[in-house]
Amino acid sequence: MTDSQIFRRGPAWTIVVLLQLYMLVNFLDKIALSMTAVPLMSELNLSAAQFGMISGSFYWLFSLSGILVGLSCRRLAARWLLLVMGIAWAALQIPVLFATNAHELLWARMLLGAAEGPAFPFTVVALFQWFPDEKRNLPVAVVSTGASIGLVLAGLLIPSITAAWGWRSNFAILAAIGALWSLLWLGIGCNPRLIRGSSEGRSADARGNAGYRLPDALPYRTLFADRSVLAIYGGAIAGYTVLGITMTWLPLYLQRGLGYSAASAGRWFTVVVLILMPVQVFLSGLSQRLMRRGTSSRNARAKLLGAAMIISALLLVALGKLPLAPIQKTVVIALSSGLGALATAFGPVLLAEVTPLGQQPVMLAIFTAIGNIAAAVAAVATGHLVQAAGAANPHGYELGYMGAAGVIFCAAIGCLRWLHTERSRRKLCAPTSHDDSDESKTARALNQVR
Repeated sequence: MTDSQIFRRGPAWTIVVLLQLYMLVNFLDKIALSMTAVPLMSELNLSAAQFGMISGSFYWLFSLSGILVGLSCRRLAARWLLLVMGIAWAALQIPVLFATNAHELLWARMLLGAAEGPAFPFTVVALFQWFPDEKRNLPVAVVSTGASIGLVLAGLLIPSITAAWGWRSNFAILAAIGALWSLLWLGIGCNPRLIRGSSEGRSADARGNAGYRLPDALPYRTLFADRSVLAIYGGAIAGYTVLGITMTWLPLYLQRGLGYSAASAGRWFTVVVLILMPVQVFLSGLSQRLMRRGTSSRNARAKLLGAAMIISALLLVALGKLPLAPIQKTVVIALSSGLGALATAFGPVLLAEVTPLGQQPVMLAIFTAIGNIAAAVAAVATGHLVQAAGAANPHGYELGYMGAAGVIFCAAIGCLRWLHTERSRRKLCAPTSHDDSDESKTARALNQVR
């Protein structure tokens, strides 16, 4: 059966839109507490240390739950797990809505983090069931923009909602949005007729890999020792490093370091996000077009990713070394963040090329966990640099970005030198003929994921 016989554009892109909304809700849930920090702390009489602990509690179980749920994916259907998580996110807004002290908030945020930990891995796994390998780059990038859109909407809507109805009303609205998404997913994403139209992983082999089919499972030590996998994880570290600095410190850098007013800083932060999104979508679309024309994954994905990261590193060095105007520095950060974080969109697709279906959620959960740890470390390290230089001195922020440039450059060299999924796949697979037994093996692996 050919890709054209399997792939159904309409249902597949309907799923993309739903999963993009899923990531939008996910990100709104994450940032809502920070956006309501001032009135929340005042009403509940929280100190900065207490609020910091409550905010950080979201990540205590985030990565661990993603990996643990991924390990149990052989007994869980991705589409139903997404539904359970959507319902849980909605329900876990209610304790915040009625919280009266720090302990109640802490438990609510910690449980929400645990519920959101598996979101990205299983979102990607569900998406892969609808798209063959050469058509995956753009859908993954589009779904990932849900986080950026959520950031923009949070900046535009949450302050207004808080001013009109109080900070607690935001969490009531988030609960309603989560419940509404869950109903949509139940009716569309879990619809048996639409599911039968998915690609079901049957055309997941990358071009150039004909005759090399991944087994049902591989030892994790074998996967972690593969150079392509290590390069992909290196890309995750680089991409999340620059995103961690941008999302944590850019608003303060714009206001204190570059001298923008609070209102202007907010607008320029939105501009950065709006530039970052099309950069990633354009490059993902370019990569997908090259793949569909028969270009190898090595050229269409690995080399393109490596080149984008090198340009990002050079831009970040220019940020700290060249006498740029504030507007120029803002645009440089937007472009460098979009290019440097391209691995967050390419990484899942590349991992799928060398990972058996049943093990993809675990490998993607580890990808996300490593990235989040890198983002947290980068944010803390940049904080020390800012404190040493002074919050009004742009040099501290720019030193943080230059440190990110070094990480990105090393990851780029790793991608250009070691990221070769076709070669890795040949090492991981034995040559096989495409007979009925192969089809049954693929079907069994798919059923384990679904």
